[in-house]
Amino acid sequence: MAETLSKPSHPYTSELVTAFDHARRVTGETSRPSNGIPALAIRGLTAGYGRRGRATRVVDGVDIDVHHGECVALIGTSGAGKTTIANCLLGLHEPDSGSVAVEGVNLAAHVRDRPIHVRRSIQFVPQDPQGSLNPRRRVGDTLCHALRSMRGLNRSEANVEAQALIGRVRLSQSLLSRFPRELSGGERQRVAIARALAAEPRVLVCDEVTSALDVGAESSVLDLIDELRRERGMAVLLIAHDLRVVRRIADRAVVLHDGGICDHGTVSKVFDAPEHEFTRSILKADLPVSEILRGRLKTGA
Repeated sequence: MAETLSKPSHPYTSELVTAFDHARRVTGETSRPSNGIPALAIRGLTAGYGRRGRATRVVDGVDIDVHHGECVALIGTSGAGKTTIANCLLGLHEPDSGSVAVEGVNLAAHVRDRPIHVRRSIQFVPQDPQGSLNPRRRVGDTLCHALRSMRGLNRSEANVEAQALIGRVRLSQSLLSRFPRELSGGERQRVAIARALAAEPRVLVCDEVTSALDVGAESSVLDLIDELRRERGMAVLLIAHDLRVVRRIADRAVVLHDGGICDHGTVSKVFDAPEHEFTRSILKADLPVSEILRGRLKTGA
């Protein structure tokens, strides 16, 4: 087994080992800006579902800052409130109280009340790009539509910019003429990222962006997001339950439990010295990468 892991003979096994080894390496977190207004500031966010009197509170008094060029991971089990927070940020769910600000500008609770320049400032990359991409639109048309609606470009300008965007996410120009169904999962996710970049956002909300991808595609998509946020100074809020992904690119981690924050700090602090029992329990339940890999090799998966 040790020889298989250290000297894999099959290309797929080699790809698994390389990707998992990369995920294990925790680089030093990027320095947090010492001054300036956060790119994203969430204050006292409280939200739930149902009518008053019978409402179920899902998010309770959450405060989160994400600075320019920083990646903050929002960790929690299913039902912890991660998606509700994302929907509040995007103006798709009205909170009961609290505020969301991008670069010091408070956002209206509902997306319809946000002017276009405010909508541009915060964009979303979904978990399922296949479901979010119009199956009847070619990739180029999808990007051009985003460029024209968000930035007011004419058709010619949008075509030129679409070519630049598809190249920036490391895809071939030939994919512009294809439909989403003709792409791999990793390619669709890159198109979703390119569509978000069309708005030139200051904040990028990524919801479990690699959960539907194989190991190789996951690795390349995470590398791309990491490069883009450093290159463009974007703040990234990474919604995740896979701790390997968090270790890979996040600077700080925020752990949600019962609608509130139970742990927060740098990734190394939260993972190496968790303060809350819930955090310790999810870290304990997270199998080491080497054990996951051994299990897959042993079962022939």
